[in-house]
Amino acid sequence: MLGSCAHFTPETKGIDKKVKPYVDLFIEESLKRGILVDRNDINIGMGENDEFAYEVRDNTMISVLGYCRPDRKTIRIKESHWTMISDVEREIIIFHELGHCVLFLDHFDDAIDIMNSRRMEPILYFQHRQDLLDRMIKRVRTSR
Repeated sequence: MLGSCAHFTPETKGIDKKVKPYVDLFIEESLKRGILVDRNDINIGMGENDEFAYEVRDNTMISVLGYCRPDRKTIRIKESHWTMISDVEREIIIFHELGHCVLFLDHFDDAIDIMNSRRMEPILYFQHRQDLLDRMIKRVRTSR
């Protein structure tokens, strides 16, 4: 089973303390690249059960790990998955969802990318982290 994200309607206010360090890191990395992110505009919470559906892509069952509502800058993360993953995987999920909800980026499946709709291997992310973050911000600049 692979991981993915989807867009639904969450009702969350503020930033859950479990994800705050990753949000702070996203804000720091964005600022290093000239993008100012206001943490007061971000709402991230944990969720479970029915709100996290499964998708089928190319005959493969994909579990939805997180989703966002860009018009509300609101993100929900599947809590049961969150408790079982590494810090690197947590960073990938939060950065991916903030890419949607704060930077207004779509999925980018043509390459190894933070915004890829498929799960990224943590070792690959770790090895190419700076380049992946640079490319993410470059797409924000070129889309404005």
